[in-house]
Amino acid sequence: MRIVITGIGVISSLGCSVDSFWANLVAGKSGAAAITAFDPAGYGSRIACEALDFAPEAYLDKKRAKRMARFSQMASAAALMAVKDSGADLSVYDTARVGCVIGSAAGDYEHLSAQYATHAGKGVK
Repeated sequence: MRIVITGIGVISSLGCSVDSFWANLVAGKSGAAAITAFDPAGYGSRIACEALDFAPEAYLDKKRAKRMARFSQMASAAALMAVKDSGADLSVYDTARVGCVIGSAAGDYEHLSAQYATHAGKGVK
């Protein structure tokens, strides 16, 4: 089996493009800062690496983006970037043999936290 990496896409606290991510990484910058996405009171840390420059509307239809968790928006945007970066015309390939590898540090903390708060307050039924 032959595997070829043809494109890269990045959404991170260091940048929302391959170029900005790489430039900040090479410059030794940190993406860690005070949490702004939610009130971190009650958590063990008030510092995180948020992708503050990420705008889902730049990659996804507004209606579709609204129905997705933020981490899903980011994964979709990074996948779209990777396909664009590859320059591949997917219409000429057997799409059953084309894939995209996506990594996420944590996943859907927003909904996980909301469910935790619900269960902590009301208990599991």
